[in-house]
Amino acid sequence: MAIEGDVVLIYYQEQPTIFARIEHIEPDNKKDWYHVTLLLLTLPTQIVTWILRDQYIDGEVFTMGGQAMRLEEVKKVTIR
Repeated sequence: MAIEGDVVLIYYQEQPTIFARIEHIEPDNKKDWYHVTLLLLTLPTQIVTWILRDQYIDGEVFTMGGQAMRLEEVKKVTIR
């Protein structure tokens, strides 16, 4: 599962749309659901909180308002 501080690419209707950093992940009252606070890397930046299942944080497709969404973790690059 992606963790706090990870950068993710948000897909909307199967198209890469925006980058975001995971600021905070907090368990919801329902088992396997989480409140995920994202810093959307836009100008200006925006903070949103989505309630997602653990598999959605891991990259499975989910819907918001009937539209397909997906998070994809951006791999960290090590510079030597």
